[in-house]
Amino acid sequence: MGRNKKFTVRRVLRNIRRGLLFYCQNCSIHGLKYIAEPDRHWAERLFWIIVCLFSIYSTRNLVISNWRAFQSNAVSFVSDTSYLTWDTDFVTVSVCEAESLDKIDMEGQRLFGETRNTYLDGLISSLAFFDGNCRTCISQCSTGELNCSIIDIETIVKEVRTPCEKLMGNCFWSGTEFECCDEFLPLQTELGTCFTINSIHTNRPKGTKLKMTSNRTKGPGKLTFEVSEAANIFLHGRDDVPFINHPQEAKVSIDWGSVLRISFQVKEIVNDPILDQVSIEQRRCRMEHENNLEVYKFYSFSTCVVNCRAYAQRDLCNCTQHFMPPLRGVATCDIHGLECLTKNSVILLGLKSENYSKEGLECHCMPSCSESEITMVSTSITLNSDVQDESAFGSKLLLKWRLCRPRDINVT
Repeated sequence: MGRNKKFTVRRVLRNIRRGLLFYCQNCSIHGLKYIAEPDRHWAERLFWIIVCLFSIYSTRNLVISNWRAFQSNAVSFVSDTSYLTWDTDFVTVSVCEAESLDKIDMEGQRLFGETRNTYLDGLISSLAFFDGNCRTCISQCSTGELNCSIIDIETIVKEVRTPCEKLMGNCFWSGTEFECCDEFLPLQTELGTCFTINSIHTNRPKGTKLKMTSNRTKGPGKLTFEVSEAANIFLHGRDDVPFINHPQEAKVSIDWGSVLRISFQVKEIVNDPILDQVSIEQRRCRMEHENNLEVYKFYSFSTCVVNCRAYAQRDLCNCTQHFMPPLRGVATCDIHGLECLTKNSVILLGLKSENYSKEGLECHCMPSCSESEITMVSTSITLNSDVQDESAFGSKLLLKWRLCRPRDINVT
């Protein structure tokens, strides 16, 4: 029986050898047939064995290298220059009222009378236009020079900040007038309530949304409107929000009685549908619907930073500032809480990369997969010679596309 088993093993091995020889003699892989042909010299066979083994080794290394590249850098950018065939969305524009010394003085008189302690004006400014620091809270409230316990922060903000109906007027999109506050909708930001057009973060009550697109038929779009107070104007993508660390090149401040003209370019990023099948870690960006934040419903780099700062405020001071979109179960800061935020402002207001020595927040925020590149081509501010009544909309703003640039497409 052992002899039969040995014979069977030999027959199997012989069949395997015969099969390998047949494969090598008839396959299309270069070099293998020279190893299997019986009339080849042993030196020639050895040469081709070495060549084939080296080829297999090199192919293996190439496959592994490509696999690792796919794991770490799966996304590439391709420029789409066929811009005659597609629509380009207008940028999102946010209007945030800015601090004005004249307004602070007027509101101080109205709220506390002409004989008020003038330090109250500083407190009004710090609360109504909180930028991460409440210096009056430190210098006057904590020392007892002002009785800040009677101050209701929500009331101060409500009395001082201007509602949309009084802040904005005379809005036009490419020459067609529209109702400002039907399109510039309130958006809660860490800078206070801003009025934003063309954003995915605002909730439109009803009616048809204004289509702010440009193409070769419509030409470059133009948005004009007027404001009645000093304001900060932010340009950003539809999934972004104004925030403390907003890029300075996409932000302009305008005083009352001025005319602001902005020409800009937009470079869009459009995602290939297959990109959804690539993991977040591989593509190293998040789609707007891949949201892991508390403070906003849609993801972007700016909303991630705001969420990170809200967590840091909670961890350092056990509350978040009164403009911050709320965190579940976390209180809104009172005057003492704002004192704490001010003392930690160096940490809370700055951003830093990992293992960097300077103070700041380390947020680990991925970019958005659809982040737009906005470039201001020109910005000019001149005096508004047409304004006569100080109660009127004293400032004019004109935002215009200079030209449409090719867009990038994320592909795998």
